[in-house]
Amino acid sequence: MELADLEKRIELAAKLIKKARRIVAFTGAGISTESGIRDFRGPNGLWKQEDPMKWAHINAFLENPGGYWERAADPNRSIKFDEVEPNLGHKGLVELEK
Repeated sequence: MELADLEKRIELAAKLIKKARRIVAFTGAGISTESGIRDFRGPNGLWKQEDPMKWAHINAFLENPGGYWERAADPNRSIKFDEVEPNLGHKGLVELEK
């Protein structure tokens, strides 16, 4: 894509965003990898370490809800948000919101 075409698309997107009453940004888990938060399917993703069907499927929850919640509450599995910083993608979304 040529730079001029890209600039036109960016201008159009900006106009549409300004006119919109509401917008939604569907980013996926990958937006946070730059901040040190692992995604699910990437090279170092959470699901590379274990079978996602064991914990991320409704049947697994229904068969063992206590195990699901015990695992979810494990502090060693939790993201320590006080140890990570927003990246340019996060900051860009904040600017769009303004």
